[in-house]
Amino acid sequence: MKLYGKTLWFKRGRMLNINLLYECNLKCSYCSLEMPTGIRPKAKRVGLDDWKKYVSDFPDKIKEVYVSGVEPSMVKWMPDLVNWLVKEGYHVIVFSNLFNPDLILQIKKHYRVKIEATYHHDWDELKRFDEAYKKIKDHIRVDVGEIGYQALSYSKLKQFIKMDDLKEKHYRVSPDLKLYDSCYSHYSEKRK
Repeated sequence: MKLYGKTLWFKRGRMLNINLLYECNLKCSYCSLEMPTGIRPKAKRVGLDDWKKYVSDFPDKIKEVYVSGVEPSMVKWMPDLVNWLVKEGYHVIVFSNLFNPDLILQIKKHYRVKIEATYHHDWDELKRFDEAYKKIKDHIRVDVGEIGYQALSYSKLKQFIKMDDLKEKHYRVSPDLKLYDSCYSHYSEKRK
């Protein structure tokens, strides 16, 4: 079992952003996955056991795991992975547009797991998103943000990122388990 509290509190270890797939139910024109090339990268997807082994064998200390997809609720075993990560002692943040709230409800409630939900007003239906949010909000901790203007009273407005904002201090892993040291290098390589 990996120590959570002290490593996160002392900011030791890296953040690991795992992309389970390069697919989404929305087709937003400003998708960060397609930035700056305008072309969605392709990668072979691996399964649940491959991700568990990858995280277990990771050579650097991990303090936090981000689970994204592009839309991770399109992967049926995503809750199993999140529940396993929490059991192993990691703090987990799942980035989602709440496409499949029933799948998200399979994630066990725990203080180390949170859903970071984003509503995309030009590409998603407000009613669908609002119903999904109401369905999960009492089960699991969820923060809601919006791209564009604020249509939901319970959300925070998010500014769209620029390429300079992508030079962060965490690792990014593609669906085929290829490691990048930042979003910036990930997008730079996909451009080639």
